[in-house]
Amino acid sequence: MVAAVGSGGLINIDEAQERALSQSSEAHLQPPVFNRYTFHGNVIRPSDEDRVSQWIVNYCPSWWDHCQILARPFADMAGQWESRLNTEIMNLNVRFAVVDCAVDKVLCNDQYVQGYPTVHRYVKGKRFATWTGGSGQDGARLAQWLTQQLNTTAVAKEPKPIATSKAKTKPALTGFIVELSLVMGVLLVNLWAVVSNPQLWQRQPAAPAKVVQQATALSMTANKGPTSGKENHSECEQCDVAGVGHCLPKEWAVQHQGMEL
Repeated sequence: MVAAVGSGGLINIDEAQERALSQSSEAHLQPPVFNRYTFHGNVIRPSDEDRVSQWIVNYCPSWWDHCQILARPFADMAGQWESRLNTEIMNLNVRFAVVDCAVDKVLCNDQYVQGYPTVHRYVKGKRFATWTGGSGQDGARLAQWLTQQLNTTAVAKEPKPIATSKAKTKPALTGFIVELSLVMGVLLVNLWAVVSNPQLWQRQPAAPAKVVQQATALSMTANKGPTSGKENHSECEQCDVAGVGHCLPKEWAVQHQGMEL
């Protein structure tokens, strides 16, 4: 499809639409430009609503040749890294921005920019790393530096593997084996104690009859107790009445019948 545009000739409408789309996409990929009014509220002291973990800020005057050459590669890298790392819904892991030092020279001086172009990496509001260009290969060097700086963030964003059910059941099985081993050990210790002490499981022999009789006699003697004083007095009175011979032993009376005093 073609359309006539004045006397300049014909323009292909399809090519015009593609050109317009490419221009709009390039405008969308351009990083925001910060100045002394917007820089601190976004990079140094971000508000609660703007949850950005780190910023990549390019400091360069717009009129400098090296800055103009690096502007397009920097915008392309910004789009690639932001689409790769910003996978969460509420939080942004990285954002890219530009500061025109021709307009905000004081801001560039406050951020210790000593050459052009200079790129600072900020993490949680603090300057973390710095890259400085100015050669003919700034695009390749900047791409390598960004890969070194942001690859750690990309690795941290990779999801961790989910543990399988086997990994959960293994500790439980190990605990059961340990408990079973403890029970078996206690049983073996008790069995060894019984076997090594025959007195615990053999019948004890009965006490001899003689020992039993002696114990019985001693018990009866103890129960009888000492004689009373009344009984001793009656025995003495009998001796006085019958004579001394009745109180002496019989052997003495037989041996000394003819003795005269």
